[in-house]
This record gives sequence, C-alpha cells and structure tokens, in this order.
Amino acid sequence: MREIILPAGFVIGALAAAAASDIWYLTVILLGAFVLTERTVHGDGRSFSLLCAGEAVVVAAAAAGIAPALLLQVILLAYFLRLEGFLTARAEAVGFLGLCGAVLLLYPMMLASHHMLLPVLLIGAVLAGAYIALWLSGHQLKTAYSGGDTP
Repeated sequence: MREIILPAGFVIGALAAAAASDIWYLTVILLGAFVLTERTVHGDGRSFSLLCAGEAVVVAAAAAGIAPALLLQVILLAYFLRLEGFLTARAEAVGFLGLCGAVLLLYPMMLASHHMLLPVLLIGAVLAGAYIALWLSGHQLKTAYSGGDTP
C-alpha cells in the first residue's frame, strides 16, 4: 500500500496542474505516458524510465505555474529515490526533507528572476549533488559491510 502513495500523489498533482493550465491536454497525454511506463516497464531501467517520463510531466505542468512544477519535481525525486533503494531510513528521509526545504527557499528567487534557466540549473545541481552523495554513502556502507575496504 505504501508503494502507491508517491505515484498516486504525482498523478493527482499533475491532474490538478493540468486543470489550471492552458495546455492541459499535453499534460494529460504525458501523464498517460508516465502511468503506462509505471505499469509496463520492469527491470534495471525502470527507475530511470520513470524519471524521464515524469520530467516531461513536470515541464508540462510548469505551464500552470512554478509552484505545481516544484511540488511535482519533489514528489518525482522522492519516487525515484525510493525505487533506487534510498529514503528507507529515517535519517535519509529527514535529509531529503531538508533538501526539499532548501529548494523551496529558491521559489521567491524564481518568481523575481522572470526566467528559469539559472534557478533550474541551480536546483538541478543541488539535486544531482544530493543524489551522488546518497549513492556514495550507500556504496560505502555496502562496501564496509561486505568486508571490502572503504575508500
């Protein structure tokens, strides 16, 4: 039951953004592609495929405003990290919520700048750095417990 909360929240949020957008039909079509990907793709590339399909929905939802796009981005990242095996411990979830809070602090800067390139690049850099840090800590933990040397 817990596995359905994040994708359901993403779908509900995307439908709400579509209702407030001029290009609602594009958001709904891309959301259909996301749901189809979620239901049919299995195996190693599943999480990356869902991330790509979800990013298209986030971009389309940005037509409704920056706030819905940021909310969908956070939900999509949480879903991706859950599929990759992260956000299972309380410390990881607290760190993720801190990261989300930092990203949401950028929201006023996005509204004031009247263009999206710099804020989006900044958010992407922060999220990529956080993903790499989580992956490295997980890799180090696995190496330590498997009996190998830690870097």
